[in-house]
Amino acid sequence: MSITEIARELGKNMHSVGRYLDILQATGQVEMRQYGMAKVFSPSQRLPLAAMINFAGEGVMVLDADLRAVMVNDYFLKILGKDRDEVTGKNIHHLPIAALDIQELLEELARLPGEKTEGDFEIELDDDRFFKVKYAPTVFEDGNQGFIVILIDLTECKRAERALQESEKKYRELVENAGSIILKMDRKGNITFFNEYAQEYFGYREEEILGRNVIGTIVSPTEASGRDLTALMQEICSGSDRFRLNENENITRDGRRVWVRWSNRAIIGDDGTPTGILSIGNDITERRTIDEQLTARGEAEEALRRERDFSTAILDTVDALVLVMDTRGRIVRFNTACEKATGYASAEVLGRTVWETILPGEEAASVQSAFADLLADNGSRHARNHWITKDGAKRLIDWSNAVLRDRDGNAEYVIGTGLDITEQERAAEELQECREKVRLMQENEEA
Repeated sequence: MSITEIARELGKNMHSVGRYLDILQATGQVEMRQYGMAKVFSPSQRLPLAAMINFAGEGVMVLDADLRAVMVNDYFLKILGKDRDEVTGKNIHHLPIAALDIQELLEELARLPGEKTEGDFEIELDDDRFFKVKYAPTVFEDGNQGFIVILIDLTECKRAERALQESEKKYRELVENAGSIILKMDRKGNITFFNEYAQEYFGYREEEILGRNVIGTIVSPTEASGRDLTALMQEICSGSDRFRLNENENITRDGRRVWVRWSNRAIIGDDGTPTGILSIGNDITERRTIDEQLTARGEAEEALRRERDFSTAILDTVDALVLVMDTRGRIVRFNTACEKATGYASAEVLGRTVWETILPGEEAASVQSAFADLLADNGSRHARNHWITKDGAKRLIDWSNAVLRDRDGNAEYVIGTGLDITEQERAAEELQECREKVRLMQENEEA
């Protein structure tokens, strides 16, 4: 049928019918053949583009050169809060939209004719939703110019970023306010981080110590006993597990000799190799002085040493899960942080092995194997595994483990200090998924 015939059958103005048929043609719902000056329209035999874009996971709107909506998918209509008949064929300037944030979006789109190239911008709606709006010029089958607009929901990405930023903020506050020395070194022993407690303890301001080597600042080349501390620090900075837990003499800015018990952990880079060392220290000067006064006391000294080592390994851990097991894996200490994390009281788990109480069944065998390797002094001292809480929830724990041995070198206990990283890992994964989704969409559009 020609435009004249269709207008006559419908009782409509030819100009209105012509514009509507142009929209149907642009969306692939009708086909047009031209015979001389006449245009003849027939139902399309192809899958309409309008039907295809409704399957898209983003909002899609196609505008003609006069900013009339040629195509709008269901997702975009939901954002606008309008039915298809209220939008299709209408100039976006004249859409009856009450929401101010949606009006702002349409005002941004109304500026598209002035754009020479494709581009994008971000907008936040009043209901705390975030979108990236991508636009590009297009040409219809009849040669007319137009624009395609794609609305990408960034809400989950933004929320994940906020959660990660909040987590990082809390982590920084914890580190700066911790009652322990916390410092980072590169592989050469140069200080790259020095928390407030460390600055107060050693007497250095941050700008005075960052970039300087630990030897000659907070560590003397040689201990008062004659031990070579330069060699000790070189081995620690190599990432060796031999000195994961160690005690050594340190020196403050005013020359005081102090003793610190250190927990050292290698910082692993993306390529799997150590890039530096994280060290957490606690002052044991007073305790060390007392120890030196008890060196000649035989059995009393031995009993005190065992009690000291056991208590220090527990008490020196700040705001962390502390788990102590005997050589059979039976729990002998289950601190308050562990009770809060799992919902189990200490009395409910003491004397039982971790693999029969708080480990998922599928991880029990691997943890037992790692435990045996650790006792044999050939296993990793760093591990991650899940705990099952009393109410059945699963938590991801990051562990640092150490074997406490007697004077003859025989293993007595395994001490684990852990951090619950469940929420941190979840936020990071969600953020990565969102970023990957945006990257893939951008690549697809560029292709």
